[in-house]
Amino acid sequence: MVTQKLAVARKRVKAPALAIYLFALLPHSPLAVIAISAVSVSSMATLAYKLPAKAELNQEQKNQKAWDFILKNGSYMAKIMGDKKISRNKKRLLLKDNLDENLNTRLMTRAIIGKYWRAMNEQQQKQYTLAASQWIVLFSANLLSSLTSASFEVIASKPIGKDVLVETSVQQQEGRPALPVGWRVRFDKNGEPSLIDVHIRGLSIVSAQRGEAGAILAESGLEGFLDKLDTRLESIKKEFQKNN
Repeated sequence: MVTQKLAVARKRVKAPALAIYLFALLPHSPLAVIAISAVSVSSMATLAYKLPAKAELNQEQKNQKAWDFILKNGSYMAKIMGDKKISRNKKRLLLKDNLDENLNTRLMTRAIIGKYWRAMNEQQQKQYTLAASQWIVLFSANLLSSLTSASFEVIASKPIGKDVLVETSVQQQEGRPALPVGWRVRFDKNGEPSLIDVHIRGLSIVSAQRGEAGAILAESGLEGFLDKLDTRLESIKKEFQKNN
């Protein structure tokens, strides 16, 4: 009888609950109550793992969250761009810190290199990713630091593929016309936003960099491209190190 019960137990119960359950099958076992409790807890833990994952954001929620994300960070960056009391180099450094935190350089650098990624070996991929990630942050900070904003306004937030494009207007100083700036926001699996592109007057930074990278790759090949990228990175780093 015990042998038959053991066979059933092996089929129904997985370790480590199995060992406790076997003791419970013995007549008058003092562990019977403990075994039943342990199996119940194990079952509850199993059920907990099967609970549904957190629901994804719907489009309206994405639009609003992207709006808030850009309003907060865009307003901060616009304030830096318009501050006449700090030097151009200081602006670049402050913008760099913000972009370091919010730019999704992993996605941006892959978008820039495109089909050539698969042509790289592992070492080349590492070299490119490290250099390009630094370059895109410094390049973007340098570009934005050249703007002189007086005010920043979010105009619209709308879907673009699986992302959200937040359209803003940067009112410049000294009577210059307002500058349209678009910010492409992507959400991760936890619903957290990050910036994957910036459009200035409709021109995408990622698209511009991709076009330039493609031209260099076609002319100089992978090694030539990586060498030029390293050279450009060192050059822009020196710009950021200047004491203005």
